Amino acid sequence: GLYAGQTLPDSGLPLLLLDCSGIAARAGVRFERAVVSEVTAAPVPEAAATSALLFRDLDGVRRAIVLAAIDRVEQVAADAIATTGGRLRLTVDDRTVPLVASGPTAMQGMVPVLRLHEEMVEVGYPIAEALEIVALPADIALVAQPGAIAGVAVIDGEPTELVDPLWLL
Repeated sequence: GLYAGQTLPDSGLPLLLLDCSGIAARAGVRFERAVVSEVTAAPVPEAAATSALLFRDLDGVRRAIVLAAIDRVEQVAADAIATTGGRLRLTVDDRTVPLVASGPTAMQGMVPVLRLHEEMVEVGYPIAEALEIVALPADIALVAQPGAIAGVAVIDGEPTELVDPLWLL
């Protein structure tokens, strides 16, 4: 009827999605299609831009990562992050998730962590703060050496490093 489902936004709290046609039907609103006698050329749609999360990393550098690679962004207590078994890890839900950090790992309070997931592999990426969701420009300069940074793009007039999620995973 009124709800189309739910989603999990950056806050980590479930959010109900409204079904607009269900609400209209409940309110008695009816939509009818009208025949248009004039034929006009439809505009050619531009290629859809890739969305990315723009964030400030632990080392203070502005970076972005494609939104499709992020399973969720969650706030975790800094004391849930520790070096165990020679690797930085997050303890959550009675298990450990490996972390990849690009900056100082001495953190306090609550820390935003990007949770990345690909089939059987999961990794966390702690950040300083999420800034906004942006469209990636078509012009991306590749880096000299393969690694966690895939390239650099100018976003909002500032050079921004693009994180390679496949390298992290």
